Amino acid sequence: MGEIKSTLDLVMARTRHLTLSEAEKRQQQREEGRKRLAGLIQQYEDGLLSPQRLVDAVNALESPYGIAGRDELGLAVTRRIDLDQDPQRWLAVISTVPGIDLTAWQEVLEEYRRQRDDLNRRHGEAALERLAADGFTGSAVVPNLVADPDWRAALEALQATSRRRLEAALPGGAKV
Repeated sequence: MGEIKSTLDLVMARTRHLTLSEAEKRQQQREEGRKRLAGLIQQYEDGLLSPQRLVDAVNALESPYGIAGRDELGLAVTRRIDLDQDPQRWLAVISTVPGIDLTAWQEVLEEYRRQRDDLNRRHGEAALERLAADGFTGSAVVPNLVADPDWRAALEALQATSRRRLEAALPGGAKV
């Protein structure tokens, strides 16, 4: 009887003549480096790495994976940071990025908080007015902003704008 080939054997037989160009190999290395960077950031977020150990591990990714470690770190943190949480733990990391405008970062975060609070106040007042028009009044009436699609859309737009401003404060305006 003939030999039964596995799927892997079939794939390997059909692709043995294919090779990657040097550019494709470098691109795959950079992608692998970015995935490892994401894993390191997750470990930091989980409290398994100190800021210094995170930076050291990111620096170690530069040579074998061909990525600009700290620049990539700045961009990754910008995309990962929860704008509604205390940013101090991330500021300890982002301050290690060479050429970062840390003052601009802090200003963006403070401005975001002010605008978010104003957004919450305005949408809360509008929700209370709508509820009052429907006959619901009193001190026990509390608007549920999370269920308001207009509030969610406005908050998402504010977060996107703030993230773009944070990226602009990175060295080179986040051209990573």
